[in-house]
Amino acid sequence: MNERKLVFTSKSRLGRLIFSSEYGSELLPLPIHVSTQYWNGSTYLTNSLDDATTFATSAVSISNPKKNLALNEVAISPATPVVFNNGTGVFRLAKPSGGDGKYDGSVDLTTTTFPYLPANSGRATFGVYKSGPVIYIREMY
Repeated sequence: MNERKLVFTSKSRLGRLIFSSEYGSELLPLPIHVSTQYWNGSTYLTNSLDDATTFATSAVSISNPKKNLALNEVAISPATPVVFNNGTGVFRLAKPSGGDGKYDGSVDLTTTTFPYLPANSGRATFGVYKSGPVIYIREMY
């Protein structure tokens, strides 16, 4: 007679949620890449088996504005859930608007959606890596 039986099997991994730091023009929406990673014993790797994790962008905290950005000038758009495919997902920050019209600066992004999956902070930086609003530059040799 059997005294036990294996009913369900699942793989659990120790992991974290990573917001990548991104930068771009203050004139365009800024994509923010997010990935789920697991610890393999010596380093963190992207969890390519993760096709099920989702989280609402309303759970993303925007904080710590620097330079010419204010919290009321930065928003997530559209407010749709982030769906992971092969361990990676993406959402967008709308181009900064409102306020004083000066939008070069940065904000920090984080979430505490998953208590079992610690998140790090990422930084979104608008408009600090160029000299002004440039539409097209051509180099002459």
